[in-house]
Amino acid sequence: MAHTMAAPVILFALLLLTRVVTVRADDYDICTYRNSGCTGDEECTDSDVGKCKAVDVDDTLNTLGVIVSKCDGETATFRMWSSDDCSGTADLAGLANGACVRFTGSPETIYFTLKCKTGDCFARNSRIKLQSGDEKRLADVSVGDMVESWDSVSKQRVWSEVFLIQHGNDESTTRMNRIEYLTADGREGAVMASPSHMLLAVGTGNELVHVATKRIKEGDEIAVLGGEGESSASMSRARVTKVTGMNAKKLNVHTMNDNVVVDGVLASVGTDVMPLWMQKLSVTPLKALYKLGLTDVVQRLDSVVHRLYVSLKQGHVARALAQAGLA
Repeated sequence: MAHTMAAPVILFALLLLTRVVTVRADDYDICTYRNSGCTGDEECTDSDVGKCKAVDVDDTLNTLGVIVSKCDGETATFRMWSSDDCSGTADLAGLANGACVRFTGSPETIYFTLKCKTGDCFARNSRIKLQSGDEKRLADVSVGDMVESWDSVSKQRVWSEVFLIQHGNDESTTRMNRIEYLTADGREGAVMASPSHMLLAVGTGNELVHVATKRIKEGDEIAVLGGEGESSASMSRARVTKVTGMNAKKLNVHTMNDNVVVDGVLASVGTDVMPLWMQKLSVTPLKALYKLGLTDVVQRLDSVVHRLYVSLKQGHVARALAQAGLA
């Protein structure tokens, strides 16, 4: 009996680890505005749950203080103060999930949006190339498609099979970084990814290193593919010309070699939550099931483990065990 239970328990543990990697929600974004529609000039920053974060509104207003005590999906439980030290009774407390909220605790009325981050993803309108020669929106990619990727060992472009698609039915938006770039031969481009998603950047000695998009800034160099003819398969350096925060609908694809090329930019399918080798290990059970032809099982398992993860995160242990079939 113990041996019978061991395999499912190990499988769920690894898949739960996958979900921690791909649906991380332990930090958040906050943006402040001067108008009631939360549009126009904005000041944005991010922080971790449980920490007092000083938020600069603009040059004329005092700095605010905010603490997010809990994230449930994209919904944040927060408290906000007129002072930046988060002391005393909060001026405002409640829930926020990206809607425009009014705050009157400051010397002037301001408006803000606050939303928890929900893991690694690209903008679903991103473009991706297929081995067939076609180019698709990321939202139109299907499991089984052979998409453009990068082999970190051979340092060559390869084609890798998509075995899992995440956030495909999620129509909500999330905060992303739009990274604009310019290559030496004058090609311009841009990629949008969540702040924790890993891109390949050019490090010292021209070595490629994984860097979270939130750490990429203007003047950095990232790795891209592109150009005409044979050069389209060659890696080149591109200088980052601008980084902008904006909201977009999300989607992530997992490939068999854990890399993907999106909007011409070399990227991992993972995040900066934990070492990449651990992330690769965590998806090994899903890859094995996919190779056995159990495509639907892979997608359903990922969905079940997502619900399990959310239940555990909310403290509903009994519900989580029931969803896992262990109670």
